[in-house]
Amino acid sequence: ATHGAFGDPPDVVLSGINRGANVGRAILPSGTVGAALTAGVNGGRGLAVSLDTGLEPAHFHWDLGARLATGLMPFLMSQAADTVLNLNVPNTGGPALPEYRPATLARFGIVQTTLAERGQQHVRLSIADSAEEPDPDSDAALLAAGFATVTALQAVTGTALPALHHGLPQASGS
Repeated sequence: ATHGAFGDPPDVVLSGINRGANVGRAILPSGTVGAALTAGVNGGRGLAVSLDTGLEPAHFHWDLGARLATGLMPFLMSQAADTVLNLNVPNTGGPALPEYRPATLARFGIVQTTLAERGQQHVRLSIADSAEEPDPDSDAALLAAGFATVTALQAVTGTALPALHHGLPQASGS
């Protein structure tokens, strides 16, 4: 789409609403975040939206996620063409909308994959709440406090390795 395959390239890509929060540095493998980042690297704007449902939610407040995403659109469209935002919405009911809060990325996500069992020829993983206390300005902490977190993201970029050609082993020809 960004190369004109379906007409004019889009000005904005909305991705989500994802079931489960995308917080902390754990957002890297997220397809929801990846779609928004792809828009940004191709000259558009991107908004990834996630609903913090927890592991076993009683209800899903998708309408709240949609309302908060819609409310953020004027701000997003006023930003530079390569702007990408990650919006996490608390899964709460009621007539009042949660307040938007700018947030940094927490060091970890809200849940962690842990080793549950290791056998001779297998491993079993499980998901558990993170035990690490997040920074108070982080997306994880602010979302837990009931705010809708907004984090500006930049695409992953490479960096030069010093004296790369001198320090690497030679490739074998076999």
